[in-house]
Amino acid sequence: MWFILSSILLCVVAVVCGRRFDSSRAALWGTWTVAVWFLQIWIAKPFGSMVIDLRLVAVLLGIAGIAVNFGKPREEGAVRNLPAFSDLALMALFAIIVISQYSVGRLRPLGPAELARKWVFPYVAGRLFIGSNRDLRRVAPLMSGAIFIVCGMALFEAVAKVNLPNKLLGRTYGVLEAGEGYRWGMKRAQGSMDHPIFFGMALVMSMPWALHGMEIAKKTGARKWMKFGPWALAVGLFATVSRGPQICSLGPVATYFFFRKPKLRLLIIACGVAGGLVLFTVRDQLMGILGKWAGEKQEMVTMIVINGEEYEYTGTMHRILLWKVYREAIENLPKFGYGLELKNVPLDEAHAQRFGSIDGHYLMFLLQHGYYAVGLFVLIGLLGMINCAYVALKRNHPAATLAAGLFGAILAVMGNLGSVWFPPDFGGVWLFCVGLAATLARLPNPARIEDDARKHDLSQSDSPEPGTGTRADSHVETDSKSQAPVPVVARTPVRSITPVRDSSPLDFPKESDKSDSSREPSNERLDHRPQFRIEPEAARHLPGQG
Repeated sequence: MWFILSSILLCVVAVVCGRRFDSSRAALWGTWTVAVWFLQIWIAKPFGSMVIDLRLVAVLLGIAGIAVNFGKPREEGAVRNLPAFSDLALMALFAIIVISQYSVGRLRPLGPAELARKWVFPYVAGRLFIGSNRDLRRVAPLMSGAIFIVCGMALFEAVAKVNLPNKLLGRTYGVLEAGEGYRWGMKRAQGSMDHPIFFGMALVMSMPWALHGMEIAKKTGARKWMKFGPWALAVGLFATVSRGPQICSLGPVATYFFFRKPKLRLLIIACGVAGGLVLFTVRDQLMGILGKWAGEKQEMVTMIVINGEEYEYTGTMHRILLWKVYREAIENLPKFGYGLELKNVPLDEAHAQRFGSIDGHYLMFLLQHGYYAVGLFVLIGLLGMINCAYVALKRNHPAATLAAGLFGAILAVMGNLGSVWFPPDFGGVWLFCVGLAATLARLPNPARIEDDARKHDLSQSDSPEPGTGTRADSHVETDSKSQAPVPVVARTPVRSITPVRDSSPLDFPKESDKSDSSREPSNERLDHRPQFRIEPEAARHLPGQG
């Protein structure tokens, strides 16, 4: 029932946004935003071997809205519908995952459709989200407004210690209702998603929109409330009480200053290198600091034995020890992995319960689909970053701020995927961002368009029309046309340009060898006047001719 009611709500949102905003993408703006942030992700409908969730419904409604406006003429600054390398990489990754499922005998009739729901449709939503440069301005208030509302709801959940939508719909989360769901005396906000970490990671990827809205508010002076979008997002990230998202939020902020403030680039690079060296040299101590940050105490530390060696085990160290536990499974890894369900994975029974949860996307993806899949996934992220950098380096591009933030968001999430798996909760948002980056790279730059138009106008004015003579002649005729029309024989031409008998009407005698001082003042004054084209018939009746 909740799925049907939510789908009806998305239909209403599609119609309202389609009427409210002057864009064929407006339906997708509203449905995708509502489906991601305001409708619980667990609301879905099983259909055979696949699941139809509300995000899929949102994308399909958005595509329908675009199709309705398909016949309308392209507006100025429309995106160029060209394929991107990330499109091809995603298609290859999708094929690898399907082959992986087939190789282990787990490919069901609707299996490819289910995989497309998780991997393809979120990316398509990003590719279709922006249709022109004007869309960037029109969608900014909608995205900024959603950020304010969502972060306000997150703060309420953290302080009041209740998730209202889940409470009203009767949804409970066992472990999150106990100790793991609380830190610093607050409930860890999970919003519309299944875990506070997933919600926080999705908030990180909305930081570019907050920066984009802030930049527009500063430039235009309208909707001044959008200038506080990044601060509202910081409140929402605080409410998740999740270390990974809070650290990752520095990524889009740092790359925003890197691309938009060139004077700070050396400082940002130096800080990044220093941070990498610290992470590499004092990794164990850093893990201990992060554990204390999460409230882990010394009495929570236990000792476990892995492959004959003893290790300290905490929730933070769990992610590092996973690679040691699954070392044998990696050594015997099939070409296309063990499949999504991870059946027949070699794992010590003593560790099966403790390490059955793999909190690390790269390890899990490697075990599921093999090295090819991991390589293609990393390639997709790198291509998204390249597209972002291509736009962000054009400081006057209308999408430069958004692209600068997206670069850091994509990078930060990829870095944190070593400690969290890739669920559809925020995985779909990440794929959406990569698709959006590919579209932004295909938006025409208005400054480039104006330069091209100016060069075109100059070339048109410099090139003579057929049969009008040289470039200088064309300028003469252009100037003469701007004045009042003069009869051909209404005025006696200057003697220096009087045509010679039997000569072409456009052939003029050479300049006299006399010095400028010997010229008559009247002729010298007339030399600066526009020259008139003399028709052959009129030339015979000029004074002194014949």
